[in-house]
Amino acid sequence: MSRSLLACAGALVVTLACTSACRAQSAQASDPAHAVTESPAAAPLTLAADPAIDRLQAPFIGSFRAADARAAGGGADGASGAAGVALWFHACPIQVTGLDNALYYEIAREDSPAAPFSQGVLHFYRAGKSGEFRLRQYLFNGVQQGALTGLWCDPSSLPTIDAAHLFVRCDLAVRTDEPSKGALTAASAGRFPVGGPTGVGAAVEAQTRLVATGDRLELTESGFDAAGALVWGASPDRGAPAVVFSREQPKWSPVRNDDGLVTITLVAGETGSEAFAGAGEVVVQYTGYFTDGRIFDSSRREGREPFRVRLPGPIIKGWADGLKGMVKGERRRIVIPPALAYGVRGRPPVIPPDSTLIFDVECLYVDNSPPPAQPQIPPVPDVPPPKRPAPAAPPGAEHEGSGR
Repeated sequence: MSRSLLACAGALVVTLACTSACRAQSAQASDPAHAVTESPAAAPLTLAADPAIDRLQAPFIGSFRAADARAAGGGADGASGAAGVALWFHACPIQVTGLDNALYYEIAREDSPAAPFSQGVLHFYRAGKSGEFRLRQYLFNGVQQGALTGLWCDPSSLPTIDAAHLFVRCDLAVRTDEPSKGALTAASAGRFPVGGPTGVGAAVEAQTRLVATGDRLELTESGFDAAGALVWGASPDRGAPAVVFSREQPKWSPVRNDDGLVTITLVAGETGSEAFAGAGEVVVQYTGYFTDGRIFDSSRREGREPFRVRLPGPIIKGWADGLKGMVKGERRRIVIPPALAYGVRGRPPVIPPDSTLIFDVECLYVDNSPPPAQPQIPPVPDVPPPKRPAPAAPPGAEHEGSGR
């Protein structure tokens, strides 16, 4: 999406207005068995390409930074925002089966970019015959989000999401006030349920207000207990202060080599530390994902030890190339195409054929020293073997041919 579209998109205010069906789904949010892709009370979705929806999406695409998250106040998503801690919001288009115009988003503390506290999908659509604009927020049912962390840096690396891995958290009412000018506002704020205690208080309902322009997102959240009393955030009646995200160039960027290997450094590691040159020893913790989010291997599992790698050595090329340049303390995402992993054969029964693999790797130790020299074995003198005496003639051999 071009910056020109971002500039003309105007202001967007999105207010969460949750139906009773959404309440039931929120209570089931932590149970994958109850994962759903549609709200039973929601109108049918319109999946055709729609330039107006493109304009709605545009203000959200990109990276935004909030310098101080003190107003987040815990948040319905467990947000984390301690005073003085910067937050990042990232969003980019993603392919989702059954949903056009979907955006993947993640929100993380600046000091924990490899562990976002909120990940999901935003989907703008037109509802039913009225054609009114709406926005649904989907969350993951615990299956796929681990494989997606950090891939907003390189949207081409994002896999297609199966809608079965999503459930509807809320359905949001959106309306345009001045369509000719591109200005957008939302319906009045409503409350929606949250699943249990939050980081600041035992809120059972929350209220969120989001205002978006091309270069700015303002997020205001409030939590309420069963009696309706405010337990975190600020009172909407008093013009609650917003967490203000400003569009900013992110400090993270992908590196893609000629073979299609993608590396994304999410945590930079220790300044001045020795970088792995590609030959020597490196010790790492890692988790390996398939693109559908399933973990196929991890050194972090109970009873496992960090993985010690000596290169050159018997290891897939994607790993050997992906570890180059890592320093102690660095945390990196490595997306390995099949040709640099296990190829068309795979590695039965664990790795299917033609599998793209995603690794979350943390470097613990680097040693570029060459391997110790093997002890020299003195050469064996080139001494000819002693001559063996001719074998004795068998008994009676002296009489052979005598005619006797």
